[in-house]
Amino acid sequence: MNPKIPIIAIIGPTAVGKTELSIKLAESCHGEIISVDSIQVYRDAPILSGAVTTQEMRGVRHHFVGHLSANEEPTNFISSAVRCIKSIHHRGFVPILCGGSLSLTRPLLFHPFIKQQDLLVISLNCSLDILGTFIDHRINQMARDGIQNEIKHLFELERSDTNSASDTGPAERGAWKAIGYPELRPICCKGVDPERAQELFEEGLQLMKANTREYAKRQLQQLHWAVLPALTVQMRTCYVLNVESKHKFHHDVVRPATGKCKRWLALRHRTSLHTRADSRS
Repeated sequence: MNPKIPIIAIIGPTAVGKTELSIKLAESCHGEIISVDSIQVYRDAPILSGAVTTQEMRGVRHHFVGHLSANEEPTNFISSAVRCIKSIHHRGFVPILCGGSLSLTRPLLFHPFIKQQDLLVISLNCSLDILGTFIDHRINQMARDGIQNEIKHLFELERSDTNSASDTGPAERGAWKAIGYPELRPICCKGVDPERAQELFEEGLQLMKANTREYAKRQLQQLHWAVLPALTVQMRTCYVLNVESKHKFHHDVVRPATGKCKRWLALRHRTSLHTRADSRS
């Protein structure tokens, strides 16, 4: 039996489908998910961060989703994640890292402890044009889900936290640094009538889409030119899967990723894979 901890990591740009894949893999490979996302850690921004809902979790245990207040920073995330990996493994589950926040993903993947374990990396790739349609769809859904109310709630938290929230700009820290908050914050400014607020909201959504696309572009560049080459140098097992359509996501991504993970676990760790229902019985 291999004494090293088997760890699966799912990386890729925003809106590409990492969360959906992580849940499918957790169900198939007896896993628990560690969210490696610098915004999903905030409990007051579930819509803005695109955090997984309880229904979407489908009984899979998630860690580090919605556990910080808006004014906190995930300063101890890496050490906490390492402890969580050990705990998940000790309880007989496979740790699955999932996230695109490279400010957290890169230091975690190259942490000395992780370097000593067995790591399988699934990297989701997507063209910027296709990714742009995914981003637009996600942000449109955020609008339908009530992101306006969430922005107003975050504004009140910002004002009460700093006691000096102004119309000049948001606090660039905590949950307030998330893409979407600065763009939509003008709807909360004093003296804005409902009609103008709606105009500002529509303008903010378009700006949010544009800024998210730029962020996704930077993510892809860092993954392709820094993260994946560094993992290759370390002789890590990496698979790159292309996402071309949400309609073909199961066929193009979920099915091959599940097969690769199961074979890797069976070969490297002789893992007996149970279903989540089996583990409860």
